[in-house]
Amino acid sequence: MALLRWEYLLSGLGALVGVALLDRALGTGLLQQGRFWLFQGVMLVCTILFDGYLTARPVTLYDPCCHLGPRLVTIPLEDLLFGAALVGLVVVLWEWGGRRFGPRESGRGTGAVPGGGER
Repeated sequence: MALLRWEYLLSGLGALVGVALLDRALGTGLLQQGRFWLFQGVMLVCTILFDGYLTARPVTLYDPCCHLGPRLVTIPLEDLLFGAALVGLVVVLWEWGGRRFGPRESGRGTGAVPGGGER
């Protein structure tokens, strides 16, 4: 039963490590960029505001058996790990997808018309 209390923390840390490994494997290098950490900070503030509201109402409830207990106001600290991991995953995949499948030359917006003439 003691391991169950650590489950939420360990899976949150595992998710963060997974995002860091994915960032390295895909070569996006976002974890070395200050703008990534600034974005994470902004998202942390938003998470605290919205999660705090939902847990204070209480719209969202957490089973005490599954987290260690320390809270930031009303939010279990482990929950912030999942938020950071989710945001990190989305940003890493977005950056990688933009590099891999970036904008294609379609001729749209350039003033070109089919047949090689100009408008």
